[in-house]
Amino acid sequence: MNTTKLTFFSALKSIIGEVVPGGYEPYTEFRPEEEISSFFAPGAILARMVPSTLTTMLGNKVLVELKRSLKDIYDAK
Repeated sequence: MNTTKLTFFSALKSIIGEVVPGGYEPYTEFRPEEEISSFFAPGAILARMVPSTLTTMLGNKVLVELKRSLKDIYDAK
């Protein structure tokens, strides 16, 4: 099996361990059409001592949802 190294935000590094076959991809109930491209273990954040990752992820999610809300308001006019 070939492996590919990935780097998430800051010091979070990973390798591709398994590729999910088509049709079995994960999704959220809130936005089922939105792609989830990767996962990383929550314990890895604290193990690598980069807790700012959580703040950054939550901040980015807030910005993305705010942008979508503003787009919906703009498109409704």
